[in-house]
Amino acid sequence: EIDSVGGVTFRNFGRVHSDKQFDIYVLLRERNGVGRDYTFVVRTFDENFKVIDSYELASWIDAENQYCFGSINADLIIKKSCDNGEVKDVKQIVNGGRIVATSFHGRE
Repeated sequence: EIDSVGGVTFRNFGRVHSDKQFDIYVLLRERNGVGRDYTFVVRTFDENFKVIDSYELASWIDAENQYCFGSINADLIIKKSCDNGEVKDVKQIVNGGRIVATSFHGRE
């Protein structure tokens, strides 16, 4: 599934979690411009497919010389870091589908 608006293209990489409260999808956002500009976004949706929350999981942006990578585990803990060492982030998807800051590091 592809949606393109104003030089930005979204590709659905699939659902990674589903329960009665919310679904979690990973989307690839590509922006037209100079060099690579790719961002993987974790997005939560309610039962009516309305966006609850979003978080940039990984990115490769040539214009900013930035490469970040992340993962989401079975406990819905998201960990992200960047190659420049500046950004290290831990988030958790909680009941209701909100993505919040957490100090919980859980399973690797």
